Order: sequence, then C-alpha cells, then structure tokens
Amino acid sequence: MEFLQHGQSITPSPEEREQLLSAIEDDERLEVQTHAYDRFQFLLVLLGERPACDLAALATESTPQAAEVRSSMPVDQWETNIYPFLKEHGIPFKTQVTAIKITQQEYQVFANYHISFDRERLDSITDHLRASPWDSPTRREHVAMGRFFGFPDSVVHDWCETPDSGQTFFESLPDSVVREEMSEFDVFFEAFGLPPSRFVDYVLPYYVPASSINAIDQAISDARQFIASGLRLWVEYDCHTFLDFITQFKNREGVQS
Repeated sequence: MEFLQHGQSITPSPEEREQLLSAIEDDERLEVQTHAYDRFQFLLVLLGERPACDLAALATESTPQAAEVRSSMPVDQWETNIYPFLKEHGIPFKTQVTAIKITQQEYQVFANYHISFDRERLDSITDHLRASPWDSPTRREHVAMGRFFGFPDSVVHDWCETPDSGQTFFESLPDSVVREEMSEFDVFFEAFGLPPSRFVDYVLPYYVPASSINAIDQAISDARQFIASGLRLWVEYDCHTFLDFITQFKNREGVQS
C-alpha cells in the first residue's frame, strides 16, 4: 500500500485508512500478540488523533545467555506477527530492542516498533535511543520518546522528575470531579459501569504524576478526544477494539459489569 506524501508526512487516504482499520480489526496475527490497549492506540494513530504509538513483541528467556542471543537478533527474525503486518501494509516504523532482568531465571526482551506516519518524527528519535538493549533509559531518551508520542511537555517534564512516584493524578481524583468535567460521557460511563477517574487514567497514553498541576487541562482534553474516537471507531467503522479495550480495563481493575 502506497500512502500519499506531503513533505515529511505520509497521509493515508480515507479509503486506505478504512482498509487499515479493517485489517487491524480482523487480522488474528496482530490480535494474538498485542493487547487491546496497544491496538487501540494504533487505531488512534490511523485516525490522526495521535501522532505516534508503540507496539511491542515480548520474548521471555530463562538464562542470561539466551537473553543475550535474543537481544542481538534482528527483529525480522523474531517469531512475531507485528513485523510482517507492518511491512505488508507499508506502515512506517523504527525498531528498538530493550531488555531487562526480572529474576535470575527470567529475562524479558522486547522488540519495540515505534510507529508514525510523520517521517520527521520517526527520524527525531534515532539519536536518542539507548546504545545497548540492556542499558537503562536515560532522561534524554525519556524526553525524546515523550515528544515522539506527542505527550504534553509538562507531562514529559513531570514524568522525568518523578517517574515512579506511585499514585497518578487521576487515581487521586474523585469520580464526581471527572463526571463534572466530562459530563457529556455520563451515559457512556453508566452504560459500561466504568469508574470515571480510573478509566480516564487508563485511556491516557501517558502518566500524569499526582503532583502535576500543569498538564491537567490538556490531559482531560486528550481523554475526552480519545474516548470520543473510540466510540467513533465502534459506530462508524464497526471496530470492536475499543470494546475489547474496555473489557481489558475492567478485568485489570476488577470492575464488575
């Protein structure tokens, strides 16, 4: 599939977009190896609601030697369905392999596929990625990736300052406040039995620390846009990924229907 090129951007036509949406929805290869959350973010990129996203394939190894071999393996040799799907549909991406030791008997190696239809945005991260898959991410990489994904600058800054501070802003926010700010989604929250604050926290592709005060308006605006887009995907394109996304959230959070 060849996309229309406008400068550094590659824009799918409406027909191409619909074909890709259907392919993501129907292709069992992608469904087997990706979570509904990641597929939903991918769909938002196709709709033009997000500038970039990430899909990742995970390999778990039991020895450091096996993990080292895996981390050195070219991504096109991985037993993953993501790479052939992206290549088959001509979707632009850059790859990055990262690895982490969980225990003495468990090592996780990830093939990360950074996706964007903006070539300049893709090129912007090349010089900021860690040199070795086993290196810890640097602040420079965090900032570069946050900007690549289109996160608000204040969110990127706050996350770099307090990346593991625990509770997020929306986790500490009463449901009544979110209902007031996003009253147009009252029926949606009620129909699906969703706790508004926790769902908004989940639908955002970025982490908003509880101490953050600069990104709240943007975060609420983004959450409103992403929920509306999910409903649009369901109604206009008959894509059920957003419904799978909701189910994944409820299962993870122990929310009863």
